[in-house]
Amino acid sequence: MSDVVLDTNVIGDFLAQYFDSALANRGFGRFRPEGKMTAALADHVNRILDRFRRFEMGVEVDSPFAGGLVIASAFAFVELCRKWEPMVDGRFSPIQLQGFLKDLPNWFSIAPVDETLLPYYANIPPRVFIRGEEKAIEWCDAIHAATADSRGRRCLLATTDGRLHAITHLRERILI
Repeated sequence: MSDVVLDTNVIGDFLAQYFDSALANRGFGRFRPEGKMTAALADHVNRILDRFRRFEMGVEVDSPFAGGLVIASAFAFVELCRKWEPMVDGRFSPIQLQGFLKDLPNWFSIAPVDETLLPYYANIPPRVFIRGEEKAIEWCDAIHAATADSRGRRCLLATTDGRLHAITHLRERILI
């Protein structure tokens, strides 16, 4: 099991399911394929949750942290707040988001955007070629890729951004 970093485009759908009592129900239920939560991503997140649940029940003896975390950079939440309406669309409230950020589930981590990220950020190319056309990678998207890189080669990246899919060293680690 490996960590998975969520980019901003995925965070809205992830949190909408997290707060939906008929779905993930604040981590007591299950995530399902819907919107940007693909089947592969929902399955991976559910496996992470299952490992933490087994550990909390005393069934799993190994630390669940070795089995992966769901991660987003601090910047992903900044972006979410700046693009609130199109990403959230009334599916959860700012107060719910504040509560989530104040009391994170033990299986979720917010990665800092600080000087430790710089070597990984510098490793993200400024441009990629998609179908023979050069496309710039925006600095904000490069933060998500660098966050995944900073977690090690096994860390997956859940992103809908085709430019990030075109980064050679990330291709095999894209979950969406």
